[in-house]
Amino acid sequence: MQRDEIDGVTVVWHPAAGQLSATLTFGCGLRDEDVDRIGLTHLVQLLVRDTVGVPVDSMTSMVDSHFSTAGPPESVVQRLAAICAALAAPPFDTLAEVAASADPGDRFLDLDIEDSTRDPWGSLLAHRLGPAGLGLARWAPVAYQEFTKDEIRAHVARGFAAGNAVLALSGPPPEGLRLPLPAGPRTATASSLPIVTTPSWYADQAVAPGMALSAAPGPEALAVVSLLDSRVSSALQAHGLDYWQSCWYSPVDASRVEIGLSLHAVKGRRKADPAYAAAALWRELRRLARGDLTVEDLRPIADGRNYDDLERSAKAALLGVSDEPTSDQLREAAELSPAAVATAAVGWLRSATIVVPTGVTAELDGLTEIRCPRSAVVPSGDVLRPSRWRRWRNGADERLVLAPDGCHVVAADGGVHSFPVADAILIERGDELLLGNTRHGCVIDISEYAGADRIGDLLPARRRRRAAD
Repeated sequence: MQRDEIDGVTVVWHPAAGQLSATLTFGCGLRDEDVDRIGLTHLVQLLVRDTVGVPVDSMTSMVDSHFSTAGPPESVVQRLAAICAALAAPPFDTLAEVAASADPGDRFLDLDIEDSTRDPWGSLLAHRLGPAGLGLARWAPVAYQEFTKDEIRAHVARGFAAGNAVLALSGPPPEGLRLPLPAGPRTATASSLPIVTTPSWYADQAVAPGMALSAAPGPEALAVVSLLDSRVSSALQAHGLDYWQSCWYSPVDASRVEIGLSLHAVKGRRKADPAYAAAALWRELRRLARGDLTVEDLRPIADGRNYDDLERSAKAALLGVSDEPTSDQLREAAELSPAAVATAAVGWLRSATIVVPTGVTAELDGLTEIRCPRSAVVPSGDVLRPSRWRRWRNGADERLVLAPDGCHVVAADGGVHSFPVADAILIERGDELLLGNTRHGCVIDISEYAGADRIGDLLPARRRRRAAD
């Protein structure tokens, strides 16, 4: 891989057969937004594509966003110049049309189900990291019509500057290539987020169990998550359970990555046992920490995984760490000693958190159950109750209190779980109504409370969201 610099933009390339391909990547993704600006990066990309008016692919992920194009060198030069010009002077002539016609669900956030609100990994990130950075992955985007021109300008200036970009080319830079982006530095992603120090589990509105732990970026983290992926899959299949799973390597910053697994029951099948699946996640992690592996266990990590590493290497050069390993990194992980992997797993074991679906009783030896903070004081306000059928089924007197400071869920035992206006978010998903607390990272289903949609009247417009159904 060779490196150049054009107009302040780092350019990496290596010769490859075929037409010239180009990917312009920016260190600006979901983690660079905030809870009231989720989706802003995607809207910027849609505006740029609308202005360029020629075939250009784009993607927004948790940690970055990019534009890709391919063709004859002169066409690539023209398209890249047009992309940069649109970012240097954001186009607003068609903003209303683009925002109205956009589908926020087209964003690619690495979550493998349409509803990130109930995705186990989205739940874990929100629970562990709070209402910032990767912790935003759980929440539905703001309606794009809500974003202002000033917000868009500020976001472009901060995240789409020359110093925050890298261009990957499948050949040497063509003659006449210019990248007239606005000047600006690489964005800093400093993290002061606490790391979990007590192994724990909690119940939440998630479709299936998942597990996360904090690790140092590098081959050991790749080895641990890869081995967990294969071992948990084998354990569930041996038990006759129908799950598919995703393994995760999500950078928080250059020194910390959240790794783990999320499970999903296979649609149309009923062989799911979330309590057993959660126990399998924890059991296999502890097996790794005990050193229950051999050199032969590590070798398959790199087998059959050959990537076009140029874009992945470019992202790593830009961000300091990438959420997509290169072939070299996987080979390095496969060549680790079993002792090195076990030592790493021991060091990260105490940071483990497991989520199980609400209503599941998990038996997880060595894990502490944690719950959102509750009080015993029931505030005054309008009282909403679930349907009679739900009250009969649960045999409990649950209620929802709407007060000037927010809404409060009163459980049958009298415990009060509060959702202050500043932290509450209301998400519509088809016929479902979900209430979230962005600070706690939790979600409850309030669909069966008569009049629950009135909560929307308490919240700012941007805290009423619609998720994919």
